Formats: sequence, structure tokens, C-alpha cells
Amino acid sequence: LKPCWLKPKWLCGPRRACLEMPYILDQLFKDLAQKRAGVSGADAAPQAGYAEVWDAYMRYLASCLEQRRGLHLHSFSKIGWVTKKTRPGGPVGVRPYFGLTDQFCRSCGMSPEAMRRLTKPPSGEICPLEDFNFSK
Repeated sequence: LKPCWLKPKWLCGPRRACLEMPYILDQLFKDLAQKRAGVSGADAAPQAGYAEVWDAYMRYLASCLEQRRGLHLHSFSKIGWVTKKTRPGGPVGVRPYFGLTDQFCRSCGMSPEAMRRLTKPPSGEICPLEDFNFSK
């Protein structure tokens, strides 16, 4: 274990240590499959199924971002672009935006201070966000 200087403090805490090995998607899918296996009435979805769903979400997100639109997944985050004028009459600058939703922060048990910091809207105007609809 080594101190975590590159990760946000809300994730590791100021005095906590993080593992040297990064938490990769394969490990996430494995952990998710194990957690879901203990839920009564839940389908035992294979690990590959989670990877396929995540890949589809990422491809759809990339498509939205290429069109200068964002994507709002209510149970997780808002991802998109923020426009900011550099000077009156000048060009409009665009930068990426990622914000966690209140629902996600509450489900993770974050403190109210962390929730305020992580769900705070950015300075500038957020591009139009498309709601991610699972029924499409």
C-alpha cells in the first residue's frame, strides 16, 4: 500500500492508503457478478454481459459527445461539454464536463459536503444533455 496522491480525497480520504494496482473494469465486472449472485431472484448474469452493457453505454456516450451533446444517466452521472466565452465577441471555448448525480452520491453514502462539492454545477453553460433511456 502507498499513499494516494493522484486520486480525489473523497475517494481515498486524506489519511487512507490505496492499493498500488489500479481497479480495472475486469475486476469491477467480476465483483459485480459476485455481488449480484447473492441477490434472490436476480439472474446470474455472466461477467461478459456486464462488459457488453458497459461497452454499449460507452459507444453511445462517444456518439453523443462527438455531436456536442451530453448524456445524463440519472443513477450515475452527467457527462458533456461546458461552453465558456473567453472574451466578449471572442470565440467560445468548450471543455469536457463530468458530474456525479445526487442519487449516486446518496447510494454511496457520501457526506453532505462531498455531495455539494461533487454535484456543483460548473461555471459556464452546460451543453444540452440527453437522458439515457433504457427502453430505446
